[in-house]
Amino acid sequence: MYLSPVLMGYMARQFFIQFLMFMGGLLGVIFVFDSVELMRRLSKYDNLSWDIVLPMALFKLPEIGLEIIPFAILFSCVFTLWRMTRSYELIAIRAAGVSVWQFLFAPVLVSITLGFINIMVLNPISAVMIGKFEDMEARYISLTPDTTINLSNNGLWLRQNLPQGMAVIHATNIKTPEWVLSPVTAFFFDQQRNMTFRIDAAKVTLEDQIWAFEDAYSTKIDTNKSEYFTTLHMPTTLTRREIESRFASPNTISFWNLPSYARVMSATGFSSNALWAHYYKLLSEPILNIALILLAAAIALRSPRYLKGWWMVISTMMVAFLVFFLGDLLEALGISERLPLFLSAFAPALISLLAGLSCLLYLEDG
Repeated sequence: MYLSPVLMGYMARQFFIQFLMFMGGLLGVIFVFDSVELMRRLSKYDNLSWDIVLPMALFKLPEIGLEIIPFAILFSCVFTLWRMTRSYELIAIRAAGVSVWQFLFAPVLVSITLGFINIMVLNPISAVMIGKFEDMEARYISLTPDTTINLSNNGLWLRQNLPQGMAVIHATNIKTPEWVLSPVTAFFFDQQRNMTFRIDAAKVTLEDQIWAFEDAYSTKIDTNKSEYFTTLHMPTTLTRREIESRFASPNTISFWNLPSYARVMSATGFSSNALWAHYYKLLSEPILNIALILLAAAIALRSPRYLKGWWMVISTMMVAFLVFFLGDLLEALGISERLPLFLSAFAPALISLLAGLSCLLYLEDG
């Protein structure tokens, strides 16, 4: 298959310009709506100001931008091919003997490149920025959070504010869904952040607003004397669902760190299905981008007599809805372990790719 460098460069440039225009327009609209929403949420506090709202909206923007990149690829490719068809450029190109597979090579190559840039560069940047957004959200909207939760290779670390000071709890293993932690060490501090005593327990169970320590030794720091308790209770405002919801979401973790963090969660006792599903979904993105180019071509490559603007918009929206509804549905099935995670992540891209190939083969060669 002969590929003209001039034609390939022209097609790639036209598609990429339309992609940038679509992304810029969508991101601008999203930024405005996010800013208005943040102003509404911050309006009940006295610390409302533009130097808080605008950075928060800016930090949140990359996360949404990564989600809409496939939409922008689909719509920009449809619009590029539709415009070139209306201007009879593609008709002249095809009359010169260039097949659809040849002039689509450039948009396909650009979409693959965008997929890898998204995975390897933009995703880590987005993870850092969404982390900063959540920090500002906790500071200015949630104000003073009572609890900090961190998961590392050493296990679970949890800091909780108490009326008399603060408690820091460390557990090596967690058994869910019973929420039994073992072994556990808890450090207690007064209002001046001076350690007052510690508790070492064989295991701890999170009950209804209570940490239940079993086989526990309580040691006072000033006297260094220990006291044994068969059962020892400590009040808490935490619930099991609240703790799980405070773990880092997949969007806040860089693509390069997702596998290691997922392994840490699995080793600690938590389900890492959502992390692996997100990781495999990122890996499948270049394939999905190719499929969207083929589907866009199936929509836009028709005779100008039949290619109406309203038909193109409706068809594109229907294809986008079906593709991304299928992706969300299979991802949910994978996280719930009804499908293998790898299959649930790659199936939408592969199904879309086969659908695009089938449509083009039928329309062009059938």
